Order: sequence, then structure tokens, then C-alpha cells
Amino acid sequence: MSPSRHAYNVLFLGAADSWRTEIWKSFLRKGRSLGINNPETWMRLWLPQEFANHLEQCRQTAAPILLLAVVYGGHSSRPDQDLLQTVMRLGLPLFPVVSRNDLQIIQAELPKECQDYQCVFQDESNWRQRLVNGLLETFSLLRDKRKVFLSYKRDDSAAIAEQLFDALNRRGYDVFLDTAEVVPSTPFQIQLMHQLMDSDLLLLLDSPNLGQSEWVQKELQQAKEHGIGILRLRWPEVDESPNQDNSFMKSIDLTPSQRIATPGHTPREHRLDPLLVATLADAVEEMRAQGVGLRFLKLYGYCRDRARKWNLTPETLPNEIRLHAKTGSPRRLRVVTGRPESQNYHDLFLIMAKCSLSPENTALFYNGSGMDPRWRSHLDWLNHELPVRAVEQNSLDRWLRGTS
Repeated sequence: MSPSRHAYNVLFLGAADSWRTEIWKSFLRKGRSLGINNPETWMRLWLPQEFANHLEQCRQTAAPILLLAVVYGGHSSRPDQDLLQTVMRLGLPLFPVVSRNDLQIIQAELPKECQDYQCVFQDESNWRQRLVNGLLETFSLLRDKRKVFLSYKRDDSAAIAEQLFDALNRRGYDVFLDTAEVVPSTPFQIQLMHQLMDSDLLLLLDSPNLGQSEWVQKELQQAKEHGIGILRLRWPEVDESPNQDNSFMKSIDLTPSQRIATPGHTPREHRLDPLLVATLADAVEEMRAQGVGLRFLKLYGYCRDRARKWNLTPETLPNEIRLHAKTGSPRRLRVVTGRPESQNYHDLFLIMAKCSLSPENTALFYNGSGMDPRWRSHLDWLNHELPVRAVEQNSLDRWLRGTS
């Protein structure tokens, strides 16, 4: 396959030799978990000389330069500066990697032109995960909203929930915590289910009285309905067996020494050891891509089953599924995990224009279980006003047979 046929190209510049292979293998592995069969067919690693040759070929033939995400390994010698300047002039997505989160180190290891870029720091424990996830987000294989839902029992773990809320927010996550996010006059349970269906991961604080919360049980059922992964922090007083059948759950045990209690304070005011907070944050970063991938696969599977009922042959591609009939053009569904937004409509509109796709044969596809009725009304308005539409899982059969 020629380079131009690859959809996801990553260029490594600078001092990346010692970790480039590890990052690339992780990129391929996560691509596979996101439903990309044979990721080597879609993904290509570029080295500096290959990029230089590509630039020269484009100059001679007036061909457009391919879209590449660029990883630059910082070093005091600042290698590949000329190519890096070209990358910046072209406006390609750039991920500088430096050894430590220190301004003097950034200035020593990066050329001045890219010192203002957000860097990946190798002294952070999860830097490889953050880099790979950032690459996936650049190519829209992993959405960049980074949403986590905190499920807990206030009487047991209110202070711990707030501690994790703060820690994950500092790492760039949009964290849903009921006491911080649900405003007065808002239907409480509707908002809980709506926020959860739009989350990448559920962080479950499995404390002794969690099972008594009716709302937590509904949250767990909603997570199961959507295939949302669960990261479970288990209190030592809680039985070892999971209290919810979920296809993707990872448990971390909380030891008594990791729970910081202040004399005279109730259990809801206890906090976690900062090292455990960091461990949980790293686990969230590690699980997020795999969790989103499993949600994709769940939607893909439903779509394939319904398509076959209508004698359509499904073909799974990155982010979408094509449905081939014996005659006529194939139909295409672009899969959305969580709630569709106007940006999803815009992205699909650009794809339709580029590939000359007809609106009646192309749509977004999502599972709207638990969605706020106001958001559903908003999607109905977008479907009516735009030449692009979103099809909810319960309406898929009507769309497949051409009656919706």
C-alpha cells in the first residue's frame, strides 16, 4: 500500500529512538482495541528521511502534503530542526516530548519556536499513555472530551469523591460529580443518566454502603447498557466479588493505610493517600481508550446484526460501518459514542462533501438510552435543519429500510 493510502500517519522527529518503537506498538494496539482490523493497513510510522523525501516529491509534483501527527523527541542537541520548522509552518499537529516538567529543561531541549506548545513530560508516570491517547484524539479515533463519571455514596466517601474530582480535572478530564455539576431546578436523575451515557469511564467508589443507593444501582445498569467500562476502588470492608456484571471492569483495592482519617471526622470526610490518587488517575488514562473501543464494538455489533436482517453486507472501517446492498450505493454510518454534538454533524458533512456521499445514504449512529429529552429535541432540530442526520439505535431499522 502506498503512503497516501494510509489514513493515520505519525512522524517521529528528534531524539525519539529509545522509545519510538514502544509508542508505535502501543498506538497500533490501541487502534486494534478501537475496532480497527489490521491497523498496519491504516497506520504508518514515518521517519525523518521519509518525510524529507515526501516533501521533495510534493514540491516536484505539486501534490498536497499528507496529514501527519508529529512527535518530536526533545534533546539538548535539538536534532531535525529544519524539518521541525517545516512541520510548524504547515500547521501539523505537534507533540513535543521532553525529559522533565521544568521550564529550564523545556528551553534546553526544544527549539524556541515550539517551546510554547503543550509538552509531554517523561518524568510523569503515564506519559506514554497520554502521548498515544493524544495521537488517537488527533485522528478522531478517540474523542477529545475525556469524560469520567464519579459514582459514589455521599455518606461514605464525599470527601474522596471531591479529591478525585479535583485531581482528574487537573489532568485535563471533564469529571461529572453530582454535587458540583447538577444545578438547582434541574431534574436530578435525568442529568445523572444523561451525563453517564456521555462518559468514557465510570469511576466507582465501592464503599460499604454503596449497595444501599438506588441511584448507584441505576448508574451501574446504565453503564452496562452502553458498555461503559468501570474502574472500581474497593473498600476493604466490601466483599471481593464485583457487585455488577460488566464486560470491562478493573478493581483496585483500598488498604486501611491508604485512607487518611482525621480524628473526630466521619468516614465521608476521609481522604486518600496522594500516591493512590495518582495510581487511580493513571488507571483512568490507561482504561479510557479501551473503554471507548468496547463501546464502538458494541455499537458495531448491533449495527451488523440489524443490517444482515435487511440483507445488507456490513463492512467495518475506522469510526464507521459501510452497508453494501446487491444493487446501488453502499450506506454509511459514522459511529458516535456518547451524545452526538454539532461538531459530529460538521465532521460528517465535510466527509460527505469530500467523498460525494448522498445525505439519504449517510448518517451518524448512536445509542440514546438515558439521554436528556431536551438534548434529544435539539438533535431532532439539527436533523431537520441540516443536510446531515443522526440515527438513534432504536430507529436504525427504519433508516435501514429507507422509511425514516
